[in-house]
Amino acid sequence: MRRINQIVIYCLFFCVLALSASLAGAEPVVHLTTTVREPYHGPDLPGQGYVTEITSAALQSVGYRLKVTYMPWTRAIRTAALGGSDGVMGALYNEARTLYLSYTEPLVPVEMTLLKRKGEPFVFASSSDLTPYRIAFVRGGAMNRDFDPEIRFEDSANHEQALQQLVAGRVDLMLDSHAVIIHLLQTRYPEYRDRVEFVRPPLLVHPLFNGFSKSVEGYERRLRDFNRGLELIKADGTYQRILKRHGLETHASASAGAP
Repeated sequence: MRRINQIVIYCLFFCVLALSASLAGAEPVVHLTTTVREPYHGPDLPGQGYVTEITSAALQSVGYRLKVTYMPWTRAIRTAALGGSDGVMGALYNEARTLYLSYTEPLVPVEMTLLKRKGEPFVFASSSDLTPYRIAFVRGGAMNRDFDPEIRFEDSANHEQALQQLVAGRVDLMLDSHAVIIHLLQTRYPEYRDRVEFVRPPLLVHPLFNGFSKSVEGYERRLRDFNRGLELIKADGTYQRILKRHGLETHASASAGAP
């Protein structure tokens, strides 16, 4: 009996050692919340979208593993602000959010543009010209802070609803990313292609960031590590290959050799 007990003790001892070694060698996980915003990020996209791929590759290059949870954007932001995740993925810069988020280096440029119903007259020279119009915009977005407070932004739950509001005549314009609108028209609403048109040039071009939650201990280290990882994947060509794989040769060329 004594010998059996010794064998059991030895087995347990080695099991504990093996488990400890496994845990010690496991990659730390960075958990980011976001919303479905195709083609930037979404669970049904190849690689979950090019922003997700860039984020994952940057983290992996410095020894982390990415976990992404999708939810409505306002909840994604709130979850990160309260420390329920390590941060948010794919956010435009918003000064108010710096109270609880620390932004990474820029990921990709985002071209924000207006969409209108085809054939309807529209003259635009400055943001003040937008005040007579009702403009669909996804709830929780940061962009409306850049404009005249008199502009009437109509909250939409998501990008699809904003497009539907425009086509149905419930709003006059839609403000969103050019890439998002193109993706919607190509993949989900091809019947709308002949009913809407872009207002050129784009209204604004802003970079997209990740934001690490200041409520989570060690966020400064994760922020530094991520930025270092982003530099590494740009230097070794991974960043450019991801963009080209998603048909974004223009972004890839502009970013070639970037620090």
